[in-house]
Amino acid sequence: MGMPINKNSVRVLGYLAMTLFLVVGIAGQASAATHTLSGNATWGASGNGMAGSITAGDDVVIGGTATFTVTSAADVGAIGDVTAAGAGVVVVNLASAADHTRTIGSIDIAGAGNVTFGVDDQSNNDLAVTITGVLETEGNLIMSHVEPDGLSTSLVTVGGAIDIGGTTTITGGNHASASTTGLVANGNATFDGLVTVT
Repeated sequence: MGMPINKNSVRVLGYLAMTLFLVVGIAGQASAATHTLSGNATWGASGNGMAGSITAGDDVVIGGTATFTVTSAADVGAIGDVTAAGAGVVVVNLASAADHTRTIGSIDIAGAGNVTFGVDDQSNNDLAVTITGVLETEGNLIMSHVEPDGLSTSLVTVGGAIDIGGTTTITGGNHASASTTGLVANGNATFDGLVTVT
């Protein structure tokens, strides 16, 4: 003879089902991996602490004065938080004949490491970087733009605060056409050093 069903038992069974669903849902969420760099490394390529298994949303910790480079050739998507306790260096560039669109969680360099966004001698291709969190370094911010022929745009959009301890250099494009470079700050922006726009 089975257990009699009443409103209370149905309510209890419903709570149990909901609890089981929540536990399974939470367990199914994968957490981002953290790659701690022991030397210079490129996003999407293994070596120097950048593990062979790299997935979109992974975080990167730059050790010492190592350089973390993100190029248009990388086939892995968004990057999580990029941090450095020392003077780590971040370079995000467009170095091949294709547009480069990238999302980064945040860039936070505690030491005097430079952060560079650049279009490197590529014609008619755009660099578009969205940083959802902060962009902070005690070093320099460099936005370079070398356009040999034609029209291109280099745009960095920051959702959080910008805090640059060193100098800031923004180059609008060296070609006679309307090549442009833009830095969009949606949060508070602090530039402690000299700001040069050319």
